[in-house]
Parts: sequence; C-alpha cells; structure tokens
Amino acid sequence: MKKKIVQRDESSQDVADALGIDEKTVRRWCAKKIRPCPNTRKLNGAISLNSTEVAAWMKANNVTGKPGRPDGPPTEQKSHKTRQIAAMADFWELRVSQQKGKLMDADAVENEFASLGVLMRNGFQNLASQIVPLALSNGMPHEAAAEFGVQIEEMVNGILRQLSTRDTQVDAEGDN
Repeated sequence: MKKKIVQRDESSQDVADALGIDEKTVRRWCAKKIRPCPNTRKLNGAISLNSTEVAAWMKANNVTGKPGRPDGPPTEQKSHKTRQIAAMADFWELRVSQQKGKLMDADAVENEFASLGVLMRNGFQNLASQIVPLALSNGMPHEAAAEFGVQIEEMVNGILRQLSTRDTQVDAEGDN
C-alpha cells in the first residue's frame, strides 16, 4: 500500500489562524520539538507545517492551545469553547482522512456504485449474445439456438428484475 505524503506547506501563522490559537504557541511547540512539529521544515527561515496534523495532535492530547490550566467546574462558556474546539478537531481529522485516501465524499461513492451497476447491467444484457455462439461452437444444434437465446434472456431479465427490486427495498428501508 502506498503511503501518502503529507504536505507541510503552511506557516505557523496559517496554522494558528486555522486553529484559532496564538502563533507564539505554535512556534513554542516547534522550538521544543513537541509532537505536532517534530518534522518541521524551515523554508527560508520560516517554519513549514500542516494544520491538519497539528489539529489531530491537539485533539489526541486534549490540548487547546490556550494559556493556563482549567480552574474549577466548567462554565457554559467553557463548555461551548470545548465543543467548538472538538468540532474543529473533528473537521481537521476528517480532512486528514481525506488526504490519506481513507475517506471519500458520499457523492463520489454513490457515483462509483452507479457506474458499477450500469456495467453489471450491460454485462448481463449482453450475456445471451455471447453464450449462444459459444454453445453453437460446442455442438448445440442450430435449430435450438433461437429458443436457447430466449431462455437465457428470460433468466437474465429475471436476475435484473430481482436486483432492481432489492435496490428499491434497500432504498425504502434506508428512508425509514
């Protein structure tokens, strides 16, 4: 399996802006070689990062990027901020999964399955025209070829009807 290369082409300011944290925090993490930036590159003296990696690290380590420690029970404002940070981390985690090819857009999956369905239907519909000549070349009498072709077409049409009925049933079940 090919490993995808993660592009690290964002500045510390870009990452800070994307994650809603102070740029100095990102620079401090990089200076200390803390996990989100162990492999940072410096281009012309500037740090080069990937905000998706940093967000995933923040979520995994429950890091907010804000100074200080929690004091006392959570307030409604803190709970809102925590949910906001978690949502942002989820967003970036989804982006990482897309970059790594582990996640596809639902429309792309649906289009792929529709294309496969069309290929299967066409293959089944052409089956009779492929089997009858094969049967004739293997000794089937020419007089029986027409009836044999009709029987194959009826069987193929039956299979296609069952598949379309199953698709309709699955769609109806999914709507419930």
